[in-house]
Amino acid sequence: MKRQSHREKLTRLADALAEEVLSAPDDEILSEAEGEFSSVQDEAGHVLGILEKAKQQAAKRRLYSAKEAIAQHKNQTMGKVIILDPAAARRKLDQILKEHPESTQEFTLAARKGRDLSDSDVLSMLEDLQELGLYDPDTDPQDGK
Repeated sequence: MKRQSHREKLTRLADALAEEVLSAPDDEILSEAEGEFSSVQDEAGHVLGILEKAKQQAAKRRLYSAKEAIAQHKNQTMGKVIILDPAAARRKLDQILKEHPESTQEFTLAARKGRDLSDSDVLSMLEDLQELGLYDPDTDPQDGK
């Protein structure tokens, strides 16, 4: 309890100091700075550098948080890893594309025809279809289980 009380006092003091600085006239701040520093311009540049570094660090923290959120979302929404032999995967992809032509118009003509696709392309497309909810490997009897 005591620690929180001290923290609150420090917060109020910091707020009061910040308010005093913000409400002070510019010429008063400049005259104090001239007495304190050899070059006000150099000191202003130094402060701007500190602020820019803080801005970059805050942006990096936001980016890191966003990456964490994406990874967490991906872990929650990703389904089962699809493990099929290449021939079975191609048959499954062909079956899904035929069953859901309205939902798979975004796929290229080559993908819809199943031509010139590598095995990894086929598996990747099945994973995309899984994310779209058009394929569930858990309920697929042809999954080799």
